Amino acid sequence: MFGPQMGQPTDNPMGFWEPRAATIKPHLFETQTGPDGMHFSLAPTMHGAAFKVSFPAYNPAGHDKHVCFKLEGDDRWTNVRGVSEGRATATGRCHRVNGNVRNYNHYIRIESETSPQNVQETGRNMVCFTYGRAATDVTLRIATSLISDEQAEVSMRRELPVSSPFEVIAAEAKQEWNTLLKRVDVVDPGEFSDETDRHLTVFYTGLYRALCFPRRLDETDKNGNMVHYSPYDHNGGVHPGPLVTDNGFWDTFRTCYPLYSLLFPEISGFIIAGWLNAYKEGGWLPKWASPGYRTSMVGTFADVSVADAIVKHVPGFDTGLAWEAIKKDSFTPEPRGMQGAVAKVGLETYNSHQYIPYDSGVSEFVSRSLDFAFADSATSRAAKVLGNSDSMSQHLKGQILNDGEKLWSRAVAVLHNLYDQSTGLMRPKNSRGEFDHNFNPVSWGGGYTEGSAWHHSFPPFAIDVLASLHGGASNLAAKLHELVDTPGTFHPGGYGQTIHEMEEMRAFAMGQYGHNNQPCHHLLWLFALVGEPKTTQKYVRQVIDHAYGVDFYAGDEDNGENGGWFVLAALGLYAAAPGTEEYVMGSPIFRHVKVSLPADTGGPNGARPARELNIVAKGTSKKNIFVDGVSLNGQAVSGPVVMDSALQQGGILRFVMEGEDPNSSPYVENSGGGGGGA
Repeated sequence: MFGPQMGQPTDNPMGFWEPRAATIKPHLFETQTGPDGMHFSLAPTMHGAAFKVSFPAYNPAGHDKHVCFKLEGDDRWTNVRGVSEGRATATGRCHRVNGNVRNYNHYIRIESETSPQNVQETGRNMVCFTYGRAATDVTLRIATSLISDEQAEVSMRRELPVSSPFEVIAAEAKQEWNTLLKRVDVVDPGEFSDETDRHLTVFYTGLYRALCFPRRLDETDKNGNMVHYSPYDHNGGVHPGPLVTDNGFWDTFRTCYPLYSLLFPEISGFIIAGWLNAYKEGGWLPKWASPGYRTSMVGTFADVSVADAIVKHVPGFDTGLAWEAIKKDSFTPEPRGMQGAVAKVGLETYNSHQYIPYDSGVSEFVSRSLDFAFADSATSRAAKVLGNSDSMSQHLKGQILNDGEKLWSRAVAVLHNLYDQSTGLMRPKNSRGEFDHNFNPVSWGGGYTEGSAWHHSFPPFAIDVLASLHGGASNLAAKLHELVDTPGTFHPGGYGQTIHEMEEMRAFAMGQYGHNNQPCHHLLWLFALVGEPKTTQKYVRQVIDHAYGVDFYAGDEDNGENGGWFVLAALGLYAAAPGTEEYVMGSPIFRHVKVSLPADTGGPNGARPARELNIVAKGTSKKNIFVDGVSLNGQAVSGPVVMDSALQQGGILRFVMEGEDPNSSPYVENSGGGGGGA
């Protein structure tokens, strides 16, 4: 914690402030703190921040003025140096024990640009820079490192030079965020209204949230090399290249990674390279990185995100290493001592039964089986791409294709084994192949993760197989309608108590569809895949209207996943089955969005120049939500999906709305402006 104080320093350095009155933007935080009316500003850099404090000139009590920083627990300030040449410095170290990570530290360096009277430790774990009673404006800078005190100082000199005043640092941060957000430029949001303003705010807020994760752990050393301290390496240590963390794949694989690959392919490749470094250093892809391996949720959805990047030919990472990592998750049992933080828990049982029985001793058996099958399907598709790549030897290509066929067969077998024809849902089975007789479709937990059978019975990775199990696409569509029409009641089931996800689903009042939690996020898009695109368009617009506001989401926001859903839905594109090239088409809410795709210098697609993808829906409005047809660069797009490879070429993706002349200009003349910006 940190903040300004007047008078005798207290144990809470932040004081009192009103969040609703503060300026909270990606590049700038500003607030007024009570009771003394101090103005506090912060501008971030990649590894630090600049602080500016304006103390009130009115000080009748003659209070000393301080800026204080407090560490927690056993964290300690390692060096507090007094004033020298008008400056003062404090360095500290935060130490955390995280699973198997040894010697994991966070080094902090603080320098006061404004000359203080003194700097000293005050109370437990707190250091204060004290200024004269007449002081008004003071500036401090903080730099951090996971490597060393010395590296924190390197970042301080590079990112926060004394030659750059606070305003310059804030402007640089603003420019960096503007560059990212302007990648997706809402050129024409539609007629200006309260709804249009809300859509723009929620859209760019969602994009910002999605871009906040995963967090980068890389630092640039004194020689200009990208390095990182690895929490995945059991022995710790500094390694070369990028590294990322703070990511729950159970959530983010659904929207964030398809969003990255579509809109920010170069960032997507960098992130995947970071996860592959985690694999190199720790031996496994993480499931839930925080900051190293952590046990949370089920499935190995990092496999899906890595496979998705392979299938979409995202540049910037080693595809051979990527295959090695996802193949290991597919066929190698969990190692001892990791407590479910990596690998497929219950792999031997899953492999022998081709589902996980409810009497196997493995928890969340239905969800776990289907989540494993999702990873199998994505990995099998990646195998097909790599097995037909010219970059692989003939012998290796044969092995990869063979592995892919095994995984596809296993994935499909899970659907056949768990589908219950009598209920039309995925139902628990025991090791003898018998369905659980104590089955309640609205009961949560037990075999299902954060949901019921309704939420986990429609995996999107093999929609043709799922439709066949239901007796055809029309029957599957009818079951999806039943999901939305069934009252949103629930039974706590295996949870033994009501959890917030249950109450949020019920409050959303869309039957058993729970937009508040991630397992449901693909469900409405399935209507388009089984022949009812207008049903998808209707329900997705309903969610856009009711699940998102400028100050709320109707449920969980995990690592930007929920915001990512809104961004994709607003563009009229959604990857229902990551691990494929397909984006299901919906109904855009903006009349014209321009995506500026960067130049490729090489990689799977070869070199190609920068290009623009224009997503146009001239006739879209609150009342006109249905799409009559879609074309890409003048060619009709048949079917409900458009391929990533086609979108990456750029051009005009045109959604012709009901009542719109398809032969007219795709753009509205003299349209209003929009656009993102911090």
